[in-house]
Amino acid sequence: MHARNKYKKQKPDFLELARHRPSLQPHLIHKGPNYVTINFQDPSALRELTCALLEQDFDLKIEIPLDRLIPTIPLRLNYVHWIEDLLSDDGSVPSGCGIHGIDIGTGASCVYPLLCTRLNGWMFTATEIDPLSIECATKNVCINKFDENITIVKVDGDAILDGVVAGDTTYDFCMCNPPFFQDAVDREGRAVNRTGLRPSPPGLSTSKMADHEVVTEGGEVEFVGRILMDSLKLRQKIRWYTSMLGKKSSIKELLKQIKHHQVPVVTTTEFVQGRTHRWGIAWSFFESEKHKVNKSNSGNKKEKVYTMHLPEVFTDHKQIKDWITKQLRDLQVEWSVGDEQQSYVCKAVKRTWANQRRKRRLAAEHERSVSKRPKHCTAQPECADSSHENDDITAIPQEVSIESCHLEFVCILNKSDLQFKWLRGDDKDHLHQIIQYLKNQAHLLNRQTMNQATHAHSQTTLK
Repeated sequence: MHARNKYKKQKPDFLELARHRPSLQPHLIHKGPNYVTINFQDPSALRELTCALLEQDFDLKIEIPLDRLIPTIPLRLNYVHWIEDLLSDDGSVPSGCGIHGIDIGTGASCVYPLLCTRLNGWMFTATEIDPLSIECATKNVCINKFDENITIVKVDGDAILDGVVAGDTTYDFCMCNPPFFQDAVDREGRAVNRTGLRPSPPGLSTSKMADHEVVTEGGEVEFVGRILMDSLKLRQKIRWYTSMLGKKSSIKELLKQIKHHQVPVVTTTEFVQGRTHRWGIAWSFFESEKHKVNKSNSGNKKEKVYTMHLPEVFTDHKQIKDWITKQLRDLQVEWSVGDEQQSYVCKAVKRTWANQRRKRRLAAEHERSVSKRPKHCTAQPECADSSHENDDITAIPQEVSIESCHLEFVCILNKSDLQFKWLRGDDKDHLHQIIQYLKNQAHLLNRQTMNQATHAHSQTTLK
C-alpha cells in the first residue's frame, strides 16, 4: 500500500462507518469480538461500503447502479498517489487547476476525477462510452459541485485518446482502469489469472458489472496497447501515459511493446491492498522525466523484507526454530542454516503449499471412507478385498497434482516474528504463498493451544 494512503495505518472501522451510514449496518458480518467485515462479493454490501468511505473520509457523495463497476477506495487511492509521485518535481504533491488529467472510461462512479479533485483540486476530462454510466457520472459531479473541474465526454467504442485530445491542448497525465478480460470464458475465471498460471481468484466478483467494463477483445494488453498507439501520435501532448493492470503477465508483454517503439521513459509499480494485487505501468516522451524513473528504480533495488508476526503461542527461540524446521520439512523445502544460526537459506522445487483446501477435503473423505470399513474384517468372501491389504489408514489420496517451481529465499528468525527475503525464482507470488501458508499453520497451532488451555482450566474447575 502506498505510504500516503490513509488506510495504510488506519483500516476502515466498519462499525463506525455504519453508525454514520445506517444502510451499511445490515451488511456487517461479525466474525469475532473485534472482527467485523462484509461480503466483498456482494455488490450491495460493497456499494454501501464504498459510499460510506467516500462520504466519511472525503466528503464525497455518489450514486452507483448495482449493475455497474463499484470501486474499492483504498486500491484506487494507491493509483492516485502513484500519479502524484510521477507529477511531483520536488517531492511535494502538485495541486490546483494547473494540473489537467484524462480518465479513460471513468465509469458510473467517476471515482478517480472526484478523488483527485477533492484531494488536489485538479482539472479532469473524463471519457465514457456507456450512456447510463455517463448519466450517473454527470450526476455525481453535480452532487459534489465539481462542474468547473470535471468534464464528462462521450466517446464511441473505438476512441481512446486520439480525438479526445484536440488542438494545442496539453495534459499532465492520463489514467485508466481497463477491462481485464478478453472474453466471457476469461471473465468466469476459467482462463489465466493475473500471473498467467492459474484460474482467477474468486475474490474478484464481476457478476453484476456491465460487459464493457470488464471484457474487451484481446483483454487489457490489447486495450493498453491501443493507448500506446495513440501515444505514438500524441507524444508530448500528454506528459505521462498510465494504466492500472489486473494481470501480472500483462506487464511483460506491454513492456516489450513499449521498448519496440523506443519510448524513452517507462516505469512500473505494484499496488497491494490486502490480498488484492494490481500493477501500474507508465511511459513518457519527455526525457526530463527520466530522473524520476531512475530514482524509483534505485529504490526498488533495495531488498524487500516480508515480515510475519508470530502469535503468542511461541514463547522461546528454540520453539520457533523447531516449528519452522518442521514446516519446511513438511513442505519439502531444502534449507541450510546461515552463518549466525538465525537464518535459513531455502530452496523449493515443488509448490507443495498449494491446493491446501482440496488436500484437506480429500484427506477428510479418505478418513471417512476408512472409518466405514469393518474393524475386524477376516478373509471372508464378503469382506475380503485384496486392494486394501496394504492400505495405510493415515495415507492421503494422491489426487492433487503438485506443480514444479523454482524459488530461493531466506528466512530470518527473530524474537517475535519471521522475516523473509526473496532471492530468485520463477515468481515472487510463490514466496507470498509460502508466507500465507505459514501464517495459517501458526494461527492453527495458536488456536489449538488456546482450546487445550481452556479445556484444562475447565477440568480443574470441575475438580
